[in-house]
Amino acid sequence: MDKTVEKTTALIYGNPARQFARNLADAGGNVYLFRIHSKLKDNHIGAPHCIDLPLIFGNESAWKSSELLKDIPWSRIHENGKKLRALWAEFARTGKISDTSERPEILELRKM
Repeated sequence: MDKTVEKTTALIYGNPARQFARNLADAGGNVYLFRIHSKLKDNHIGAPHCIDLPLIFGNESAWKSSELLKDIPWSRIHENGKKLRALWAEFARTGKISDTSERPEILELRKM
Protein backbone atom coordinates (compact mmCIF):
# COMPACT_ATOMS: atom_id res chain seq x y z
CA MET A 1 0.00 0.00 0.00
CA ASP A 2 1.24 3.48 -0.85
CA LYS A 3 2.55 5.29 2.26
CA THR A 4 0.35 8.34 1.58
CA VAL A 5 -2.76 6.15 1.33
CA GLU A 6 -1.71 4.30 4.48
CA LYS A 7 -1.28 7.57 6.44
CA THR A 8 -4.56 8.97 5.13
CA THR A 9 -6.40 5.78 6.04
CA ALA A 10 -4.96 5.88 9.57
CA LEU A 11 -5.92 9.53 9.93
CA ILE A 12 -9.50 9.07 8.72
CA TYR A 13 -10.34 5.61 10.10
CA GLY A 14 -7.70 4.14 12.38
CA ASN A 15 -6.91 7.01 14.74
CA PRO A 16 -10.56 7.93 15.49
CA ALA A 17 -11.44 4.26 16.03
CA ARG A 18 -8.54 3.79 18.46
CA GLN A 19 -9.41 6.99 20.33
CA PHE A 20 -13.06 5.98 20.62
CA ALA A 21 -12.03 2.52 21.86
CA ARG A 22 -9.62 4.03 24.40
CA ASN A 23 -12.28 6.41 25.70
CA LEU A 24 -14.80 3.60 26.04
CA ALA A 25 -12.27 1.31 27.76
CA ASP A 26 -11.25 4.14 30.13
CA ALA A 27 -14.93 4.52 31.03
CA GLY A 28 -15.10 0.83 31.98
CA GLY A 29 -16.26 -0.69 28.70
CA ASN A 30 -15.11 -4.08 27.45
CA VAL A 31 -13.56 -3.08 24.14
CA TYR A 32 -11.84 -4.95 21.34
CA LEU A 33 -10.42 -3.44 18.18
CA PHE A 34 -11.03 -5.58 15.10
CA ARG A 35 -9.02 -4.85 11.97
CA ILE A 36 -9.69 -6.93 8.91
CA HIS A 37 -6.91 -7.09 6.37
CA SER A 38 -6.63 -9.27 3.33
CA LYS A 39 -3.98 -11.92 3.50
CA LEU A 40 -6.17 -14.21 1.48
CA LYS A 41 -4.02 -14.12 -1.62
CA ASP A 42 -0.38 -13.58 -2.51
CA ASN A 43 -1.11 -10.16 -3.98
CA HIS A 44 -1.77 -8.31 -0.72
CA ILE A 45 -4.69 -5.93 -1.29
CA GLY A 46 -4.73 -4.29 2.13
CA ALA A 47 -8.01 -3.63 3.88
CA PRO A 48 -10.33 -2.18 1.25
CA HIS A 49 -13.68 -0.71 2.16
CA CYS A 50 -16.39 -3.38 2.42
CA ILE A 51 -13.97 -6.36 2.61
CA ASP A 52 -16.04 -7.51 5.59
CA LEU A 53 -19.29 -7.93 3.62
CA PRO A 54 -18.53 -11.24 1.89
CA LEU A 55 -17.11 -12.50 5.19
CA ILE A 56 -20.25 -11.53 7.09
CA PHE A 57 -22.87 -12.66 4.59
CA GLY A 58 -20.99 -15.62 3.12
CA ASN A 59 -22.99 -15.69 -0.10
CA GLU A 60 -20.69 -16.92 -2.85
CA SER A 61 -23.11 -16.26 -5.71
CA ALA A 62 -23.48 -12.60 -4.67
CA TRP A 63 -19.71 -12.03 -4.60
CA LYS A 64 -18.29 -14.34 -7.27
CA SER A 65 -18.02 -11.52 -9.83
CA SER A 66 -16.38 -9.09 -7.41
CA GLU A 67 -13.07 -7.76 -8.71
CA LEU A 68 -11.87 -7.55 -5.10
CA LEU A 69 -12.21 -11.30 -4.60
CA LYS A 70 -11.53 -12.60 -8.11
CA ASP A 71 -8.34 -14.54 -7.31
CA ILE A 72 -9.32 -15.77 -3.86
CA PRO A 73 -10.73 -19.28 -3.56
CA TRP A 74 -14.20 -19.15 -2.05
CA SER A 75 -13.21 -21.83 0.46
CA ARG A 76 -10.75 -19.36 2.05
CA ILE A 77 -13.37 -16.61 2.20
CA HIS A 78 -15.87 -19.03 3.72
CA GLU A 79 -13.37 -20.37 6.28
CA ASN A 80 -12.33 -16.88 7.44
CA GLY A 81 -15.91 -15.62 7.43
CA LYS A 82 -17.10 -18.53 9.56
CA LYS A 83 -14.40 -17.82 12.18
CA LEU A 84 -15.10 -14.08 12.12
CA ARG A 85 -18.85 -14.57 12.59
CA ALA A 86 -18.16 -16.97 15.48
CA LEU A 87 -16.00 -14.36 17.24
CA TRP A 88 -18.61 -11.63 16.83
CA ALA A 89 -21.32 -13.99 18.08
CA GLU A 90 -19.18 -14.93 21.08
CA PHE A 91 -18.70 -11.26 21.94
CA ALA A 92 -22.43 -10.58 21.51
CA ARG A 93 -23.31 -13.51 23.82
CA THR A 94 -20.67 -13.03 26.51
CA GLY A 95 -19.26 -9.51 26.17
CA LYS A 96 -15.76 -10.91 25.75
CA ILE A 97 -13.60 -13.04 23.50
CA SER A 98 -11.78 -16.01 24.96
CA ASP A 99 -8.04 -16.29 24.42
CA THR A 100 -8.69 -19.80 23.12
CA SER A 101 -11.23 -18.76 20.47
CA GLU A 102 -10.16 -19.53 16.92
CA ARG A 103 -9.28 -16.42 14.95
CA PRO A 104 -9.36 -15.95 11.19
CA GLU A 105 -6.01 -15.34 9.52
CA ILE A 106 -7.26 -11.99 8.21
CA LEU A 107 -8.09 -10.50 11.60
CA GLU A 108 -6.00 -8.34 13.83
CA LEU A 109 -7.67 -8.30 17.25
CA ARG A 110 -6.64 -6.22 20.22
CA LYS A 111 -8.25 -5.98 23.63
CA MET A 112 -8.20 -2.41 24.92
